[in-house]
Amino acid sequence: MGGAIVTTIAQAYLHTNISGTDAELAEWGRRAEALAYEIASSVFPMEVEVEIVFQVGSLISRALVKKIGAGLLAAYGGIAIYPDFKNGLLEAITDARTFSGAFNERFMSEANIKSKDIVARQRRIETPGRINRALDRLENLEQNTAANRGSRYHQELQDAVTQLQWGLSDLEFSDRQQAVQLIVEYHEPRLPEPLLPELMRPVVWKREDEEFGLVESRAHRPNVKFLAKLRTDEPLRSQLLLEDKKTKRDKLKH
Repeated sequence: MGGAIVTTIAQAYLHTNISGTDAELAEWGRRAEALAYEIASSVFPMEVEVEIVFQVGSLISRALVKKIGAGLLAAYGGIAIYPDFKNGLLEAITDARTFSGAFNERFMSEANIKSKDIVARQRRIETPGRINRALDRLENLEQNTAANRGSRYHQELQDAVTQLQWGLSDLEFSDRQQAVQLIVEYHEPRLPEPLLPELMRPVVWKREDEEFGLVESRAHRPNVKFLAKLRTDEPLRSQLLLEDKKTKRDKLKH
């Protein structure tokens, strides 16, 4: 992929209090692969990469969906004007929720996971959601009059810009350039501080800080037991998939 950024656009997260044998984990993995590939292919309007991760101890499954290379914003109706950009984000968020909800429901059914076994079940909307939330914060701030722009206002503005930086940093460079241009053209006249220098500077941040914070500490993360990476621009049967570091598995046979 030539070093291009792979933008995370959705994550189906499931944390249960059950555990499985190696054979059960392998079978669950094969089912998860087929489900994730099928659902992602039907939901998203572009080719994506899907990563399936199982952690052992209590079963924690993650299905991450990532856009391959540039064109995420164009895939959702183009970004010629700011309202189209915002509407495109909302469409991407809808697709993220659709994928995550469908994957969790169907995987629970196929793996016979009951509701009483669930510690946490989430539909994470990742980069589109992060950008959209930050833009909503900016729009709310713009409604403040000059008289109401005290220290609290400036702190909220800085927090919104930081959140926006995080989201934009997960976009491929050409996507980020186009998004920043639209955001600055629309918001900068209404805000007291220049946005461009801040937004074009990528932020280095660890996704794990956000992903694992709700249900487990990073210091006690279980080892990954099952890992698969799929691309919807390739037939499922042709893909070499990864499992835990101790074992290798042949191509899928369905």
